[in-house]
Amino acid sequence: MFSYSGSTKDTIEVAKKAKEKGARIISITRFVKSPLTTHSDVTLLCGANEGPLQGGSLSAKIAQLYLLDVLYVEYFKRTYQESIDNKESTARNMNLFHHYSANLYLDKMMPTPFPNSLSLVSLKFNII
Repeated sequence: MFSYSGSTKDTIEVAKKAKEKGARIISITRFVKSPLTTHSDVTLLCGANEGPLQGGSLSAKIAQLYLLDVLYVEYFKRTYQESIDNKESTARNMNLFHHYSANLYLDKMMPTPFPNSLSLVSLKFNII
């Protein structure tokens, strides 16, 4: 769970629900003593100091993204074959998704009031 302050109500609520369902929670936050860390199994401290007018500073986001990248690389190395299989499966499914969604969009093109332009009907669906 990412939260600079560790006090974002929605993030804390998600952490509580996930914990109730048996998930292990890793929190990435700036403050060790925050409401989020009370629900976490592991707390990683990350982020630059922010002033009151700097909410969502770029340096804090970059630090969090870097930490996420390090965690991903380590997980990938430890579960190499499973990660390769998952990556290939995701690529295959995304290719199918793009193929079918392109056909759906082409089938659903409708003229707009503007000459020389087309509007696409947006369709939302889940891949299972």
